[in-house]
Amino acid sequence: MLQYVKKDVSRDRYRIIHEIIEDIADIDRKCLEASDIFLAVSWHETEAWIQRLKEAGAQTIYRIPIFAMQYKLPILKNGALIPGAYTKVSTENSDLLYLETHIADTCNLKCRGCMHFSNIAIHPNYPDLQKFEQDFKRLSELFRNIFIIRLMGGEPLLNPELGSYIKIARQYFPAAELRIVTNGLLIPRQPDNLWEVMRSCHAAMDISPYLPTMEKIEELTKKLDKEGIPYGTIAEKLQNFCKSLTLSPHQNPEKAVQLCGSAHCHFMRDGKTSKCPLPLLIGDFNHEYGGTIESKDICDIYAEQSGVVLKDIMYPIRWTQQAKEIA
Repeated sequence: MLQYVKKDVSRDRYRIIHEIIEDIADIDRKCLEASDIFLAVSWHETEAWIQRLKEAGAQTIYRIPIFAMQYKLPILKNGALIPGAYTKVSTENSDLLYLETHIADTCNLKCRGCMHFSNIAIHPNYPDLQKFEQDFKRLSELFRNIFIIRLMGGEPLLNPELGSYIKIARQYFPAAELRIVTNGLLIPRQPDNLWEVMRSCHAAMDISPYLPTMEKIEELTKKLDKEGIPYGTIAEKLQNFCKSLTLSPHQNPEKAVQLCGSAHCHFMRDGKTSKCPLPLLIGDFNHEYGGTIESKDICDIYAEQSGVVLKDIMYPIRWTQQAKEIA
């Protein structure tokens, strides 16, 4: 955690602090209470660091998003902080760590274990741009920050209007980590204007390393390097899928949540949110296989009055009775 800047109250200016805090226990509580703390960590570590800092006495915490470092954005100019290069952490728990949403339901791959059922999706279901903007505007009213927003599918690169969705997400959450989740195989076919939008919106790509992707990974990453687009992968190589559902609700829901590798998720679709994407996507499964799994634990973002309440009621205890404990 790098404490980039600290306010000098006597002169009402900012100065660089060349100090890395590795252990909060080594920092005097009064120092934490009086300092503006600038947090520069991955989104996976963000919530844990914020909790530890608050428990240790920190009153004012800012988060510097990873994209500021990936795109080498300046933090200071003429001694003053540059807006957009950081965001203030809410003191009222009105921040959301993670949100994902579909830009396309269909995919150019047909992975048998797709948890989002894109292998059986028939219609692309590209979100209506006007409704998409309304939903993000509403989210910005509910949450001070969303630290990471992932636009996915299906395969989002199938959507010819992808750049427009990126612009909308960035407009309402200027300090969010904005990432496009893709198998990457369509990267060489993308128009130049997509790369222009991604650079101007400081967006990045998360490449899912499926076997067909890994066969071309050098070509794909070379293209992204040429276009100046940051990227990462979620694993070294994906070769296996786990069963994520049972047809009978007999599993231990608390244990399923603890073991789920995506327990941080919040998923949005058409003005509705759920803690897990499956309640909002199970319709494709039921249609294909004649299933009767109920869609539940779904919240209407327009019905709730605060993000704090929305986060509380999205906890997926009932739904995870259908989740495999090995998920």
